[in-house]
Amino acid sequence: MVKVKGSKNGDILKARFEGNSKSLFPNLNKTKAVVLLSIKGNQYCTGDYLSAIIEKATAEFGFTTFLIADEVYWHNLCRDIEPNTSTVNALKEEATLLGKTYFENHLDCFLKPLGLNSTEFDSHLIEAFPLDKQAALNRIATNYEVVFWRDWLNKSNEYLSLQSQITALYQSEPVLAESVQRVASDFVRRHAHESVSNDVLMQSSTNYLIEESPAVMWIAASLGVNFIVYPGDMIASFAASRDYFIRTEEEKSPLFVTISQPKLAVNWLEVSFIRSRSSDNTKLTKNKPSVSVDDHELTRLMRGVTEGIFSLDVEHNEKIRLITDIMLTYQKRKSMDLSGMLG
Repeated sequence: MVKVKGSKNGDILKARFEGNSKSLFPNLNKTKAVVLLSIKGNQYCTGDYLSAIIEKATAEFGFTTFLIADEVYWHNLCRDIEPNTSTVNALKEEATLLGKTYFENHLDCFLKPLGLNSTEFDSHLIEAFPLDKQAALNRIATNYEVVFWRDWLNKSNEYLSLQSQITALYQSEPVLAESVQRVASDFVRRHAHESVSNDVLMQSSTNYLIEESPAVMWIAASLGVNFIVYPGDMIASFAASRDYFIRTEEEKSPLFVTISQPKLAVNWLEVSFIRSRSSDNTKLTKNKPSVSVDDHELTRLMRGVTEGIFSLDVEHNEKIRLITDIMLTYQKRKSMDLSGMLG
């Protein structure tokens, strides 16, 4: 259960990542982390809680991947024990749209470490052109990225080639099968009040866990990720997946991720929060007027520059790169002007 300590009405919310494994690393700024984000059902992945998590992660780790678990959520939308292909595809599309909505609704949270807000971001993307906000954000960010479920799977062609073999083990290997059974049974108990049969709940939860658990742990370990961060306990299927698939270099198998020190890979950090009241000094700082760097004129100028870029005969990705370079320049200029006025 996620803990929120401190003043109930505190106006400052900070996140903490709890886990003894952090002591294994002399410098967390050289580590990699994946922050799992649920698109539904976990309030601590939304709003101010999400902002606090992002602020903490980008300050603490060397690089953070914020993984929006969208497409895989289709299992939770499924109301058939054996859905046909067309139903599965439709549910995946629905889940993907939910993920995009989640991203759009929390764009300000993801932009905050860059000193931008969604209004500034949109003004420089120019609504008339179909730029990919996620791609633009990831080009600007230096020590973090935001990815969707399909992006995550595509990070490892090796995993994709082995996925069917790996997931089949959750039927044949007792330690994996039992871990899924335990978590799925708990899911059914928690959702027993819903107008869905227990059999459907059990099957959808089982399928969800079999897809999600190995994909997160296997791919993360293969990418050298040190921490998995989530506002919640480490469920049994994640723990079993880590112990089963991540092995020492002496235990070679195509289905294993072999590394020299498994204890340094994919350690679970549970998120907790602290609320506090701002001091008078902090309130004075917060109430200082914001600094505008001729935003209206700058936007007009950048609109013209953007239209010029889109008239160039270059690839779409190159256009995105040019636009995001301009946005980064704007961000630096804004920071310099702010420092000058407050310094």
